[in-house]
Amino acid sequence: MFQLCLLLNCYLFSISTNLYACNASSLNGHPSTLAYIPSNIDPKTRLEFSLSSFSNIPETRICSAFLSHNSVGIGVVHMGDNEINENHFIIGTKREINEVHIGSSLTLVQRNFERFQSFDLITNLGASKFNDNFGFGAAFKRLWKNPSNSLSLFCTIKEDFGKTFIDLYFCTKGDKGLSLSQELRITDFLILSLGYSKNPEIYHLGLTIPNYLKPSFACKYSEDLGFITSWGIEYTF
Repeated sequence: MFQLCLLLNCYLFSISTNLYACNASSLNGHPSTLAYIPSNIDPKTRLEFSLSSFSNIPETRICSAFLSHNSVGIGVVHMGDNEINENHFIIGTKREINEVHIGSSLTLVQRNFERFQSFDLITNLGASKFNDNFGFGAAFKRLWKNPSNSLSLFCTIKEDFGKTFIDLYFCTKGDKGLSLSQELRITDFLILSLGYSKNPEIYHLGLTIPNYLKPSFACKYSEDLGFITSWGIEYTF
């Protein structure tokens, strides 16, 4: 029970195989960035699916589906088991103003605890700016029913061999965390990702085959949740 409650209340770090550790910036261009940094939605039409499971709570799953088109995105996330679970229904968009990307998203949260049900809203506002080799930005998220805020700051560095992602995140309760990840292009047909986050402490290893049909696999380790394995696929139309 403790592990499942932890999962439902922590940073949603397993909704996509493209999420390296807790580096929300690694989702730049992927439809699932809608849940973290909506200003990074890609104008291309992309469809993304992901499924995650946990070694310490095997009955629990996280299933997600996201679609982006013309800088507008929608998404659905289900996490939990048959008795205790959450469903997130997300919609958002972005626009460019003076070379700065501004995005916003709205999430309806449905929580189910056995026979009881409750609802909540999450609003998310993001801003980002990119050039050929560097990007940076921020996202502010607010949970309304039980008011809490979070702020994330990120930068992305593009190298000849891959990309580096650095994220900082802060919560109103005083919690703060740091996440570092590295994407390495091993060949034209294989990308390796490595990542580490502090608070929550998570280690990440992922493999992706870059193509229009992009299958991916990720394995994370958390002391409380154990090994988290994720399988995903993304299609660019």
